[in-house]
Amino acid sequence: MTTPYGPNSPQNPPPTGLDPLASPSTGSPSSGGPPQQQWAATPPPPPEPPKKKGGKLRWVVAVVGLLVLVGMINGGKDEPADTTAAAAPAAAAPASAAPAQAEAVPAAEENADGYGKKTASFGEEVNAGGMIVTAQAPKELSQPYLGTQACATVTLRNEADSQKSFSPFDWKFRTKDGVEVTANIPFNADKALNTGQLTPGGKVSGQVCADTQTTGVTTVVYNPGFGIMHEITFQ
Repeated sequence: MTTPYGPNSPQNPPPTGLDPLASPSTGSPSSGGPPQQQWAATPPPPPEPPKKKGGKLRWVVAVVGLLVLVGMINGGKDEPADTTAAAAPAAAAPASAAPAQAEAVPAAEENADGYGKKTASFGEEVNAGGMIVTAQAPKELSQPYLGTQACATVTLRNEADSQKSFSPFDWKFRTKDGVEVTANIPFNADKALNTGQLTPGGKVSGQVCADTQTTGVTTVVYNPGFGIMHEITFQ
């Protein structure tokens, strides 16, 4: 009895990887025996498609990003409250500045030392930082062909420890109408107050006058250095 898979062999299964239904190949029979059947190789199964990874990770990242965005929005809404709280101490700052204003009040007492603005009567001596100053009531003096001037005789005495300067241009005149003019050169130059220096203990007198167009003078003002340190109004 002939076996289905080959001569003189039991019923053995085909070799691994060979298809029993494949057609035999046309090969030369081995010497001394019947031709042997050749088995075709079975193709390997196709590889499985790669599994998609990272799907869950993308969802996690998206959720975390959303939470961060919500936190930033909520945090931005809270910032004005901090700004308002910080502005509160700044608003209270003027209260602390009040003592500085209170300290400035005694500045009016500097008049006792000869500084600041003062008002005096004609003929009264006033201390202007060591320079004792006085002015007589102005009088109108006329000269032929020249006109009329309002002139006042002034006296300055230096009681300071250093030299003091003087000048007719340290004086001004005011009229009853509120006009203010700087002193001018008097017609009688021999009596005019000149410009110079007074040593400690020195004294000088002279006339200061308004121009011919200024009439109705009621006030004489000592205003050295544009009134930065002293301004004495004689009236």
